[in-house]
Amino acid sequence: MLVFESRDAEADRRRIADRGLQGYPLFHFERQAKLPDGGSATVGFSLAFATDPRMPEAAFFCCQQHAPQYFWKPEYQNHDNGAQVCSAVFMSAATPEAYADFFIGLLGEEAVDLSNLGLEVTTARGQILVLSAAGLRARLPDAAELDAAMMQSGAPRFLGYQIATAKIDRTKALLDQAGLAYRQRDTALLVGPTDGFGCFVEFVQAEGS
Repeated sequence: MLVFESRDAEADRRRIADRGLQGYPLFHFERQAKLPDGGSATVGFSLAFATDPRMPEAAFFCCQQHAPQYFWKPEYQNHDNGAQVCSAVFMSAATPEAYADFFIGLLGEEAVDLSNLGLEVTTARGQILVLSAAGLRARLPDAAELDAAMMQSGAPRFLGYQIATAKIDRTKALLDQAGLAYRQRDTALLVGPTDGFGCFVEFVQAEGS
């Protein structure tokens, strides 16, 4: 599943329904969270889901955090590898263009472009790249062979994600220190699914860093 930030999950649920996507009743839950100082606080979430029967292995939802101050803390967002943001999510599909209507319904027509690699979907935080077989060979070369079975079924699924880091040299040093294998292309570092918990993880230099 891929989650989007929401400021109003109920409005997102209505938008999903109004655009003809497969939606569901709003899902809300809350729990007690333990704080660093030993105290506790109630944190709650409302989720608005969207799925497509053509994508049985992928789902999407908007998440409204009702107590974001307990999560979005600068001290929680500093990482030794310099990671700053998840800048892209990789998907694969035999015919990416066939799913343009879903992403247009989800994010708007202006967010979706078709390239020679597949679909490029722009979100408020980064991109969703739905790659064809040619796109996989160009963008995630190690995925093309591993994803042969998917290409036969044609069903889109998630492959991995891209992390923009302020310190790509530091990231490389940490990967070397940990003994994690990666493929380097220019300054980008691509960790394969064996070391990435089933995902491709690409580290790139953040713009402006």
